[in-house]
Amino acid sequence: MRSWFMGELQTDPRATYGDLQALDAWRPSEQLAALATPVCAISGAENADASGSAEALAGALSNAELISIEKAGHLIPVEQPDALAVAITSFLEGLEK
Repeated sequence: MRSWFMGELQTDPRATYGDLQALDAWRPSEQLAALATPVCAISGAENADASGSAEALAGALSNAELISIEKAGHLIPVEQPDALAVAITSFLEGLEK
């Protein structure tokens, strides 16, 4: 933790400022509405913040499927790898039809 924190202190503040400016300028409802590519938005059911973000993402896209993985939070590949694999496989198989 100390090593990570010290690394963060070395980050040029201009990089952080640029990141924050980009986040402020991003308008997902406007920019994502034109995307027609099928998208699978996956979130952990135990992560309320990410679930809301996944719902917003899926709602902004014209061709999105929203999948919630039970008994998972932020680290779905670690917490529920089999359920994640099933969800992704199912989504991809649906694209083949």
